[in-house]
Amino acid sequence: MKETKTLRRMVEDLGQALRGKYSPVFDLEAAGLKERLEGELGKIYSLDPLSPKDLEDYRPLVGVDGSNQRRGGAYPHYIEIFQGLAKSTQGEAIFTHKIHTPLLSGLGAEEDRSLSGRYLAEVELEAALLAVKKIRPRVLMLDGGFIRFTISAKKAWQDLVEACEDRDILLIGAIKDTKTHMIADYWGYGDAFFDKDLLYGKLAPGDFFLVDDDKNSKGEEGFSSGFYRASRHPEVVGLDMLSSQKDGILDMARLLLTLTPRNSRGVNFWIDIVDKEVKLTDDYIQILLEESLDRDLYERFFISERDRRN
Repeated sequence: MKETKTLRRMVEDLGQALRGKYSPVFDLEAAGLKERLEGELGKIYSLDPLSPKDLEDYRPLVGVDGSNQRRGGAYPHYIEIFQGLAKSTQGEAIFTHKIHTPLLSGLGAEEDRSLSGRYLAEVELEAALLAVKKIRPRVLMLDGGFIRFTISAKKAWQDLVEACEDRDILLIGAIKDTKTHMIADYWGYGDAFFDKDLLYGKLAPGDFFLVDDDKNSKGEEGFSSGFYRASRHPEVVGLDMLSSQKDGILDMARLLLTLTPRNSRGVNFWIDIVDKEVKLTDDYIQILLEESLDRDLYERFFISERDRRN
């Protein structure tokens, strides 16, 4: 009779399989990989943080992020609340909101699912555009890359781009978790690896790899992009910028480097602050709905069977 594997043995086998699959990446030497990157795909710069005097040139800085929370059960008995926040380093904060329930939208389940990404992008872009008009920052920093905005909320995105270009506001995307395959595709790995997997531990702290626009999958959208390592943590993070503002991309990489604690996971502290302040918690949403909706409506539509059991 065939012996059944223990759970521990299964996990060990899984680890061996993963190491076998990813060995082409793990075995790449940093020097060789960087030489190949510069020979084929772009240029690597070794950057220093900005001085306090130079940092003043990029204030006020505004960071933008969004959050959403859903309360209720299965379609269509749920309500989803979206919140955007644009927060300035000078203290100003602009919040934007949307509320959605399929009970009023009249959309089917599949159509309704696609709205979540759109509404989240819209509250972020609305907050960003209000900040452009009311705060007039020198730098406007979005949490994440630009592509999702062009996909989910193209008109609002175009309005923001035009507003930033007209007012000479530098628009950047600080990408905590890069999901591109630019390098991987070019080197024949396809979707097997993200670019961050290939670069993990290969860039030195302060290194910024600027991808040539003609090798950049985002180039057709008018974006320039790069990857940088901003801390002792081996993970790389990403930077998007409008191609029309590309002359400032090295300074923006230095800005993000300056804003990132050396012992952190590589994310700049201002986006971390905005991310924490924009969060919609379960407790807050529950109190909001209980106090703002008729109890009959709340009980009838937005309390799931699981919640009733609790």
